[in-house]
Amino acid sequence: MRYKNIQKSLWCLSQLIVVGIAVLSFLSCTNPAGNEPHNRASSSSPMVQNTPKNFTLKLVTDWSTELNETSGLALVNNLIVSHNDKGGASNLYLIQTPKGELINTIRVNNVQNNDWEDVVYRDGFLYIGDTGNNKGTRKNLAVYKIPAKDLTQDKQETNSIAHIAYHFPEQKDFEKGKEHNYDCEALACFKDQLYLFSKNRLNQGTDVYSIPAKEGSFAAKHIGYFDTQGRVTGADMNASGNKLALLGYNKKSDCFLYILSHFKGTDFFSGQIEKITLGNYKEVGQMEGVCFINDSTLYLSAEASKTAPAKLHQLTLHK
Repeated sequence: MRYKNIQKSLWCLSQLIVVGIAVLSFLSCTNPAGNEPHNRASSSSPMVQNTPKNFTLKLVTDWSTELNETSGLALVNNLIVSHNDKGGASNLYLIQTPKGELINTIRVNNVQNNDWEDVVYRDGFLYIGDTGNNKGTRKNLAVYKIPAKDLTQDKQETNSIAHIAYHFPEQKDFEKGKEHNYDCEALACFKDQLYLFSKNRLNQGTDVYSIPAKEGSFAAKHIGYFDTQGRVTGADMNASGNKLALLGYNKKSDCFLYILSHFKGTDFFSGQIEKITLGNYKEVGQMEGVCFINDSTLYLSAEASKTAPAKLHQLTLHK
């Protein structure tokens, strides 16, 4: 009798384990809160080539306190354009190349810096991403469009000529919290579309969304996902539209740069992916901004820390 009771107990335990596995499997494939993108692209697990020695990173200059919170970079007519993020003035800073000297400050009169996180230049216009959403509560996310002709050494102010408002249809919860996937610090532009690369605090990856690069209010369209194994803080696409750079850092405070190429259409993670480890915060600073100079050379910026000023770096890729 005792033997039969043991057998029965073991059988019951095995059934509980089977049911538990089934429940966990079901939960991992569903989204009961309706608060994260449902369809992860098939490119979420692409082959990544690590290139630890195939680049040169050099410090161009330390920046003054005016750029302590530098967040985005764009190259416009051989001038670098940067800005500060949340809490900063609605200013664009013009920086002379190749030495990285600040030469002018231009105020954008008709918009606020709620949390500017990136800038991107394309076809005569600069787009400012007011996309920061650290706590997941914002309902006024937007991108502003600035005429590049206003970005000169003798200009003191400009205005946004388009307010591109957007929202994430998948986001249902706007309660204050830091563990979510609806922060965004990286912006790219190609043809008539803007591409938003999220800074996922929940799963340490990035979701990519698209919105039209024109006046209006839009639901951001989810078009892909990539497990960056860290938080993306900056993006840029080269002039030809066939290379994409994603900058960020991981939980160990190591900064990284992904170079994506040979992709098909807007499936940015379908081609060749190279990962470069740039170094720890203590060595290079917290990397925030990136822009292409040419197909093999990029500028990278790092915000100031308690022990170091903001920095401008130049990275060269070697074949």
